Amino acid sequence: MTPSDQQTSASGNPASSPRRHLPRFEVPTLRAATLTALALIFIWLTANILLVLFAGILLGAMFRGLAQLVQRATGLSIGWSLLTVFGLTLAAAGLGGWWMASHLGEQMDILWQRVPPTLRQVEEYIRQFQWGQTLLDYLPDQLGPDGADIGGPASAFLSVFIGALANVVIILFIGLYLAVSPDPYTNGTIRLFPMEKRERVADILDQLGYTLQRWLLGRLLTMVVVGVLTGLVLFVMGVPLALPLALLTTLLTFVPYLGPLTAAVPIIALSLTEGASTLLWVLSLYFLIQNIEGYILTPMIQRWVVRMPPAVVLGAIALLGTLFGPMGLVVATPLAAVLLVLVRTAYLQDVLGEPKEDVRETTA
Repeated sequence: MTPSDQQTSASGNPASSPRRHLPRFEVPTLRAATLTALALIFIWLTANILLVLFAGILLGAMFRGLAQLVQRATGLSIGWSLLTVFGLTLAAAGLGGWWMASHLGEQMDILWQRVPPTLRQVEEYIRQFQWGQTLLDYLPDQLGPDGADIGGPASAFLSVFIGALANVVIILFIGLYLAVSPDPYTNGTIRLFPMEKRERVADILDQLGYTLQRWLLGRLLTMVVVGVLTGLVLFVMGVPLALPLALLTTLLTFVPYLGPLTAAVPIIALSLTEGASTLLWVLSLYFLIQNIEGYILTPMIQRWVVRMPPAVVLGAIALLGTLFGPMGLVVATPLAAVLLVLVRTAYLQDVLGEPKEDVRETTA
């Protein structure tokens, strides 16, 4: 065989040519992808329950943070500080409810006397515009000549109310248990990780708790600002029960968008007793305050207290509110703050190797 034949045989023989292996996933990679997919499915199917649990954790962080403030101010033990916080919370709720109930009865009599003529004034004003005529002509057709059947809506409202009340009870007890004794839950979470990771996990959990308390501080600041501005508007416009309505608005502002809408109902009702012009002015100024709070004040305060970009705040509220309704609105921004801390610590710092920085130092 000539050298050329040997060269041809060597190059043309499939057995002697190098084999090309197609890329394939290793078993650990497939296992990790499968576990990730199953975890995402589990989170999606149990999202409402998980949001309730997170709301309980948030409430526990709030009680614990307030108790620590009382402890530093008075020198009491953490147990007595928690008892003080619980007692003051119950007392404030009871006194506020009693005050509202005692004054609301008097205003209801005035309300029933003044609302019909005020509504007629509002109707006459709205009918001056084309859109107003269209709206007023549309509403009776929707209500029907004999009034709408309220049986279905009433049953639906009752069902939603019972479900919401059950969630509130669960959130309250989870928050109480976590505030009184958080160590068993944090230690149990830490023990789920390997020994060499437990110190880092404990540090991350501390940063998460600090972040939630800072978020609550920012939220309380927002609530106070909105309550004060609302109270000033109601007082200047002469609306009855301006102070109780301002306090109610302060509390309900904790829930973005839905809370202010709920607070607007008694504000509208009592503004009607003062005439159509008062109602229109109050609604306009209230709408302005809520827009400033939702699009400017809240994003800027959360950026200051937890280093959360304003666009993330608005995006989290829009996304979770659309997906999960009122409960999504309640936990949207604190959940986004927690996820940002986890991304910074567990991924950017521990996986990608960025320099470690403690959120407790950067936001102090």
